[in-house]
Amino acid sequence: MANFRTHAVCGGLWGTAAGMAAFLTGWCSPVQSATLGVLGVIGAALPDIDSRNARPRQILLGVLGVGIPVLLAGNVLPRDFTNEALFCWMIAADAVIRYGADFILSRCSRHRGAFHSIPAALMAGEATFLAFPDSLLQVRFAFALAVTGGYLSHLLLDELCSWNFIGASEKKSAGSAFTWKTESAGGTLALYLAAAILGGLCFRFS
Repeated sequence: MANFRTHAVCGGLWGTAAGMAAFLTGWCSPVQSATLGVLGVIGAALPDIDSRNARPRQILLGVLGVGIPVLLAGNVLPRDFTNEALFCWMIAADAVIRYGADFILSRCSRHRGAFHSIPAALMAGEATFLAFPDSLLQVRFAFALAVTGGYLSHLLLDELCSWNFIGASEKKSAGSAFTWKTESAGGTLALYLAAAILGGLCFRFS
């Protein structure tokens, strides 16, 4: 299995390439293109949010704990929100996301579970699309593609690391990363249902 730094580098390369392509084709502005690079890194790191290793999870939750409240602030908070109220909102939202999500993940997930699947990568892209409602449709699509591509790069790297190409043999973890399903039929059904719901919301708010 590739380490956290390798995943982040590969995701960054993907996001940077996507950003350059989006800028050269006129899809995105320079700032939006740079954002694609950041989103590629985040997407590549997301599957490790279920990791038992505290460092990758804490880094991810720290980024999400700041990023999600910022994205939500312009859409869910009143226009007359004071600076003091905004400060309290940011602190409270960060604490809920950082520590609440860590508590839930520690008890309800396992490494190489539902987060290490192709439907989860699709859901990450859909959630990203919904997180930027004020951006142009093509920019939202580019952002979603950056996260999904970064996510898939993580799964593919983990799968490649499960094989010993020199001896043409596979490890026990082979097939557990780049997969379309979970270990249980119920979990797989829930995963696809969640992806379908998010897809419907993307269509509704596009």
